[in-house]
Amino acid sequence: IKDADVVVAAVGRAGFVKGAWLKPGCVVVDVGTNFVPDATRKSGKRLVGDVEYAAAKRVASKITPVPGGVGPMTICMLLQNTLELAASTVKKSKKSAMKRVSSAEELSRHDGFCAAAEPPRLVTPPLPGGERGAAVGPPKKRPVPRDIEISQSCTPLPIDRVAGKAGLLPGEVLPWGRHKAKVDAAAVVDRLRAAPSGKLVVVCGINPTPAGEG
Repeated sequence: IKDADVVVAAVGRAGFVKGAWLKPGCVVVDVGTNFVPDATRKSGKRLVGDVEYAAAKRVASKITPVPGGVGPMTICMLLQNTLELAASTVKKSKKSAMKRVSSAEELSRHDGFCAAAEPPRLVTPPLPGGERGAAVGPPKKRPVPRDIEISQSCTPLPIDRVAGKAGLLPGEVLPWGRHKAKVDAAAVVDRLRAAPSGKLVVVCGINPTPAGEG
């Protein structure tokens, strides 16, 4: 590290990289996000990076703060990628651009992606002798639709309904539009502190299936 002109820290440990380790005049990019106790904050903690910021700032010519450094740049790049993908999608499908089928009055049970297909077939029980019943569900789509096609053609539930089903109170949810929101995790933890332990399920991705429903 002492000889490096550019140091990118992504260790996952608060203040791991010391200022004394750095080459004078180097550039430091701190990617780390760590919470440390801080009694002066309402939450009781604050966000810091992997670099000992105060000491490193005296040595480095440039250094990214935490928070407010790499994060905004990451958001900008994600938005740029989203814009380029949207432009590419529209350009490729000008004649048959997919349109979201939703309204303020409708729930998202009506999926525009499957609406163009045949209605789901009824489930039939196994026949005598162990023979299988009729096939169920929408017809399989070939080729398998891309994730972006599936996501753009369905209508998400309003976020306030999702929050209510999840057991969140209105004061614990900060809506960002109709379908997204931030959750005040600290408030939820305080409210449920005396509740018995449950299970946390994190949905981190959806892969398409041959039927196209995700």
